[in-house]
Amino acid sequence: MADVDIYATEIYQRESSGTVQRLLFSKFDAAELGSLFMPGTFVDAFLSLDPYDYQQNAGIKLVSKKLIIHGK
Repeated sequence: MADVDIYATEIYQRESSGTVQRLLFSKFDAAELGSLFMPGTFVDAFLSLDPYDYQQNAGIKLVSKKLIIHGK
């Protein structure tokens, strides 16, 4: 079975050499995601504001479109 990207947010990892690699996940795993975001990790985040209307309640949500996690 091939890896399937299940997150709406594109997640990339940048190595200290400058190489950037997209991370693909085949299932949701909170522990795996948690290990990527350790204290002291730098992340470039590309965010957008998306309006929504849910059950007659309108609002704006902050959505991450792309994350680049910098390796040490």
